[in-house]
Amino acid sequence: MTQTVDQGKVIRAEISERDWKTKNLNPPLKVAFRYDEKGRLVEQNTEAHEFDPSGSEHELPPGRISIVYDDVKHTKTTEYSSPEGRLALKLTLDATGATVGFTGGVGAEMIDGLLDCSYDSHENWTAYRQVGRSGGATTVTKVWRRSIVYR
Repeated sequence: MTQTVDQGKVIRAEISERDWKTKNLNPPLKVAFRYDEKGRLVEQNTEAHEFDPSGSEHELPPGRISIVYDDVKHTKTTEYSSPEGRLALKLTLDATGATVGFTGGVGAEMIDGLLDCSYDSHENWTAYRQVGRSGGATTVTKVWRRSIVYR
């Protein structure tokens, strides 16, 4: 792998691998990265390349992954887009940075989820309830509870 670094951040990478069947070197995979003024990753753009359509755990899909941070609303939206389609996930974070809600899906098929939290007088969570919304229906999908004994 060859990396181009600017101000301590990788802005471009070229990855060369051998084809597992033929053992020949594949054309290099080229990936570009962009960051915001706070140094957070906001875009990963992988150039078009041949890939296994059935998927591979370590293979970078061609296309663009963009991340939008809204520090006022405490959200982080990640979207993958390519000629094959779009996949998006929006996380809602609390003041500590913990995820308390999400909206995600493929194309127009979106699912909303909310983590409804209860806290004790020490600001530790005592109950989480995961609520899902899809097609107008609301369902409690998971519940976590914990008891904390203070001494």
